[in-house]
Amino acid sequence: MQHDSQIKAARNESSTGYAYDYTSCFKFVKPYIESVDVAIGNLEVTLAGPPHKGYPQFSAPDELAIALKEIGMDVLVTANNHSLDRGRKGVDRTIEMLDSLKIIHTGTFKDTVDRMNDYPLFIQKNGFIFALLNYT
Repeated sequence: MQHDSQIKAARNESSTGYAYDYTSCFKFVKPYIESVDVAIGNLEVTLAGPPHKGYPQFSAPDELAIALKEIGMDVLVTANNHSLDRGRKGVDRTIEMLDSLKIIHTGTFKDTVDRMNDYPLFIQKNGFIFALLNYT
């Protein structure tokens, strides 16, 4: 999740690249996440673009997703009680952002065809295959 205080804390006024930096937020958990075979997390926000806002209609900066990828998060689930905080636009933009970063995700879909083709999500790792279900 990204409440207003977390978004504000990640704001990097002196940044030459990103406007937000989540490095310090994840530095202590990164070794644990990187050490597992498959790291799965619940993305309980949208990546709907500005304005970046917490409760009650969450929209996190895109840099959050970039940071999650950088710390080793393999899969994000997106169906939760905040999936539709920014409506259809928020769902679609979140999916587009995760796809652009090549982060595997499930739970919300652009349309019925995508859901039929991609659900449940099957993950194969180290000789194991498992299905990941995510819904709300």
